[in-house]
Amino acid sequence: MVAITVILAAVIGTFVLGLGDSLGDSTPQASFSIDDVDADNNQIEVTKTGGQDIAYSDLRVVVEGDSNSVEFDLAAFDTDEDPTGDDWRTADTATIKGDDSVSPVITTLKVQGGTATVDETALGITAGNDVSVTIVHKQSGGTIAELSATA
Repeated sequence: MVAITVILAAVIGTFVLGLGDSLGDSTPQASFSIDDVDADNNQIEVTKTGGQDIAYSDLRVVVEGDSNSVEFDLAAFDTDEDPTGDDWRTADTATIKGDDSVSPVITTLKVQGGTATVDETALGITAGNDVSVTIVHKQSGGTIAELSATA
């Protein structure tokens, strides 16, 4: 009887103190790959290769080139043109492209017709150098994927 009371008190205490709120924010399981790094066009292609569908609004994507780091918060991701919805699904490929031919420079991330843009930050990819892409689940703070490739 004492053991049941102690266990019950611990469970209730966890939720009363707010610790139970974070139990639902686990990092989704998914896999991604870098398919192409094109230094000539300042572009990277990242494909979701498996795992559960993930809402764009739950994701942050960080791309590190030679000299810059570009961060996309996909909460503002424009999916109006996307007929498949607001989730990054298996086999969807994101194209991340820096455009320094315009002023100010911009970097965009496009998946299935949706677009996210970061102004005034060039991606900066040079042939022979490494590029990394980190995909983070915002609610849990967990890293879903850490990818790297050589341009």
